[in-house]
Amino acid sequence: MMAFGDVESDITAGLHTLQLDANLNKEEVALLSLRQRRFELLLHATSQAAYLTSMLNAMTQLVKENEILPRNIVSKHRINVGFIGCGRLCRRILAAITAHGGCFYHDVMISTFHPEKSNDLFKHGINVVSNEDANFEQCDVVFVCIPYHNLKVLRGSVVRYKFSPDTFVVPYATCLTIADTATALGHRNLLKTEYFYQPEGVGYGYDGTTRTTDYPTISTLLSTPDVVLRLFPAVGFPFTKEEEEGVGHGGNPPNRHVFTTWAWVHVAVVVFYRHALRLYERSSRNVPEDAPRAALQALNRLLFEEHHELYLKPSDMRIGGEPPRHVTRSEQLHDLVTVAPRMTYLTKRLNQRAHQNMLSKRFLSIFVPTAIV
Repeated sequence: MMAFGDVESDITAGLHTLQLDANLNKEEVALLSLRQRRFELLLHATSQAAYLTSMLNAMTQLVKENEILPRNIVSKHRINVGFIGCGRLCRRILAAITAHGGCFYHDVMISTFHPEKSNDLFKHGINVVSNEDANFEQCDVVFVCIPYHNLKVLRGSVVRYKFSPDTFVVPYATCLTIADTATALGHRNLLKTEYFYQPEGVGYGYDGTTRTTDYPTISTLLSTPDVVLRLFPAVGFPFTKEEEEGVGHGGNPPNRHVFTTWAWVHVAVVVFYRHALRLYERSSRNVPEDAPRAALQALNRLLFEEHHELYLKPSDMRIGGEPPRHVTRSEQLHDLVTVAPRMTYLTKRLNQRAHQNMLSKRFLSIFVPTAIV
């Protein structure tokens, strides 16, 4: 398997003083900090993308064949994946979703300014097209891997990205709010990744103190249990009694992790449910009235397996407001920007420790199957 994201290059390469922090000047310290944060962002983005594609592929198999395949078997029913941008971020994500997300190269389409410079991708059967020819209407999920200013240039010129209303779009390289991102893309079915930063955050298996060890490749880290444990909120790190009581943390338990939040996980669960709902509504074997019930049952099987006491109920799928109501079909299918933040009943349920543990185990098993008994 070609690992498109395994080549590590950056502006700090070759600086001999990186071996001893005490010898770094201010400019080199700043470069080193940027290098570490960039690497952490890439690691989290690739793990999130692999998690999304793996779960969407598993859901597709479950709806189509009524079975959950073992982790080492790739489904014949797979989603189509799109990318906007063909730089380092795209190639890292591509390496992760083909190694851990159950995707094949011919499931992927990439839009870029210069497709003629991507011969290595062409040779592996990836459909690389120019931005002017980009049509993502057949894609189930699209990862946006270009900065906002580039996206703005594209949107303002000849490019009009074509999305199906059902396509999930995941913008990674923008610091805009989700509403502003939706406006920039002209699409409201967005799952915007959420990050937060703690400079004292947990390391990822490389030597983050002396910095005498080269950064390992992404694909290596995503197969390392100690690393994956730190990529999902609260997994594998039970709080001490003092931490639970918020001692030394302003009365609140600390979050020991660097980026991904539970809020993002909850929106991802909504995405999985809506993917199943769409598949059932398109299926000739199910009448539309049964689709929400069937989709919820599939979601429970996928997330919680035989733990029936954790299964979500129809009442958990309501949105907040006065009075509480169930989400309408059009909202569920086409406007994640509006619906996801208002799924207060689902969020309350998923915040329970037992549910968090199962979600965490499911995430971990995607990357390190032998780590879960």
